[in-house]
Amino acid sequence: MDTNHLTFRTNSKKYLALIILIWVIIQLTISLPDSLLNDWMSWRQADTQNIARNFYKNGESIFHPQINWGGNGPGYVENEFQL
Repeated sequence: MDTNHLTFRTNSKKYLALIILIWVIIQLTISLPDSLLNDWMSWRQADTQNIARNFYKNGESIFHPQINWGGNGPGYVENEFQL
């Protein structure tokens, strides 16, 4: 093989690795601080815990999940299937 061809292949692998590394660094600097500082999914965890508690206490059907913040009604919530 031609040495120029090998040099090009080696350089292109280095450039690709550099581009991927830069992309990873950018993604981490954008998403990591946001996920550490803002727990934007805490409401989902609270709802899941609420539904699990009501399953245990009330013996309800898994097809009728209940939450406690629903007011005076039965507290049924339209939610994804809880497993």
